[in-house]
Amino acid sequence: MADQSLFDDQPTACPTCGDTEVLPLIYGVSSAEMLLAKELGQIALSTGAETAGSPQWLCRSPLCGQAF
Repeated sequence: MADQSLFDDQPTACPTCGDTEVLPLIYGVSSAEMLLAKELGQIALSTGAETAGSPQWLCRSPLCGQAF
């Protein structure tokens, strides 16, 4: 199976550090598939509820980690 992005609307870079390795930030109750995707480094899971203006992306850089 080819490596495919699950999300076509990925931003080009983190607005804080410029790193291009960002993950979609998913809200809500986690399914088994979501937990697997998190373990595979494909998504980030939020512990809170999504509201208007909630961050949609998380920078993967260990020095940054900015949600935006």
